Amino acid sequence: MRILFAGTPEIAVPSLETLAAAHNVAAVLTSPDKVSGRGRKITPPPVKVKAQELGLPVLQPERLGAEARKEASRLNCELLVVFAYGRIFGPKFLALFPRGGINMHPSALPLYRGPSPITEVILRGDRRTALTVQRLALEMDAGDILRSRPYPLTGRETTGSLTADIAIEAAKELKEAVDDLEAGRVEGRPQDSSAATYCSLVQKNDGIIDWSKTAEEIDRMVRAYNPWPKTRTFWKGEPLVILEAAPVGVPEQESVGVPEQEPVDVPGKGSVEVPEQEPVSVPGKGSVGVPQTAPVADKKAASALSGAPLPGSGALLPGSGAPLPGSGAPLPGSAVPLPGEVLGVDKLHGILIQTGNGVLGVTRLQPASRKPLDFRSFMNGFSMGAGTLLGEKNES
Repeated sequence: MRILFAGTPEIAVPSLETLAAAHNVAAVLTSPDKVSGRGRKITPPPVKVKAQELGLPVLQPERLGAEARKEASRLNCELLVVFAYGRIFGPKFLALFPRGGINMHPSALPLYRGPSPITEVILRGDRRTALTVQRLALEMDAGDILRSRPYPLTGRETTGSLTADIAIEAAKELKEAVDDLEAGRVEGRPQDSSAATYCSLVQKNDGIIDWSKTAEEIDRMVRAYNPWPKTRTFWKGEPLVILEAAPVGVPEQESVGVPEQEPVDVPGKGSVEVPEQEPVSVPGKGSVGVPQTAPVADKKAASALSGAPLPGSGALLPGSGAPLPGSGAPLPGSAVPLPGEVLGVDKLHGILIQTGNGVLGVTRLQPASRKPLDFRSFMNGFSMGAGTLLGEKNES
């Protein structure tokens, strides 16, 4: 059975390599070369590079019109196999293949139909996805499902790391699907379109942080938009990229709340009560409540939220060994921190930043026109004290 393989990015390369070793891949259909980088260098897509290594003919039409159909028809392929090609196939093109077409989609279809299912599953905080092989249909990602294997997630994946892992596993599933088709032992099952959800193409500005979101939501953004477009905020009018971060606490379903009236022991201050929740007015955002029972993992995190340096963790002034005042939520009688406000530094959790619900610890970041830095190197080289307010329109 002669196959035309269609794909473009790195995620599709292992699938091409695996299919070419096990089946008769007659040619490869991929996107045109792009001009990229500061030197405006012409860069071929990764699938083209692999196809040339394998000695396979490569088709790179600008559009899937009459000329592209004529070129593909000369190949006399029976099956079209697609993984992340990047374009929609019309009925005339699909009609060229007696056995139709199949497509690998890394989601639990009908969930997350569209171009960015890996990013979407991280943004939504799902604990599993799936590797699904479906028949190509005229409606996007709506064809009958041939295979679907659940794929568990740890909850700490980035789009980059999950893409690399799925690339390997997806190749195995596509090969099995082609094996089954060739042997005539596959039956598709229709999708439940009433349960369908969709994802859209990721845009550069999707990575701008809204600090009124929860710490968990921002953490998911940091991981979902890594490696592109990266998650960023603004500091002194310049973009500040957040590369690695995590909520200071535990997942919501496992959270331990700070008791409402139980005093927290602060070294050198005795016992103080954690203040009750007070809504704070944020310009342009209305009232934002600072949760009294923000989830915490242990006493160290509880102390950070109480307004004291984390015991034994070393909340530090930049370049010194002194405790950094304000390294958590305020003590009674002081101001309530705003979303985006820097609370302090902790050697375990990094730079502590207040969000709309909970505290985010940033451990790796990148200032404008600088290389990426761990939080210690950043604090040694830049002046960002407690009380600094991060955000899109902040200029100070």
